[in-house]
Amino acid sequence: MPVEYQPYVVDIKNIMDDGHCGFRAVAGLMGFGEDDWARVRQDLMNELGKNPTLVGRYKHWFTLPYIGFLVASVYNVAFITLSRDMSLTFLPMHSALPTSPKSICMGMVNNNHFVQVYLATDRPMPLVASSWTTHHKRPADGWGLAYGNRQIS
Repeated sequence: MPVEYQPYVVDIKNIMDDGHCGFRAVAGLMGFGEDDWARVRQDLMNELGKNPTLVGRYKHWFTLPYIGFLVASVYNVAFITLSRDMSLTFLPMHSALPTSPKSICMGMVNNNHFVQVYLATDRPMPLVASSWTTHHKRPADGWGLAYGNRQIS
């Protein structure tokens, strides 16, 4: 876990390491329960189905940063990922900022395992993934305004 975020970590929940830990972590963070990991994978595959050229690359593995925008867009959340190598915030690409926006956070440990991370509400956020700025749709502008001032590099 990056040192600059450690003071803001309220809790970390380990996830079963069965090869589906990324999907399990998101399922738990979204309130589905980690055993509903297949639902998350299917939701993401449905979104990928809108772009068939990507489906084969991400059929089975939870690969960051590529899956980050899918999670943010499918579940309409700010999706924060923390690791020693790369910490980023992914914002929805198409949807408007809701009245009560939600953010979820996942951490990578040992470069091969995802965990659920619960952060304090006053925490700073990693930089928004740069491709959001150039590729998001106009209705999603509010996400950048809401979260842009909380970023640290």
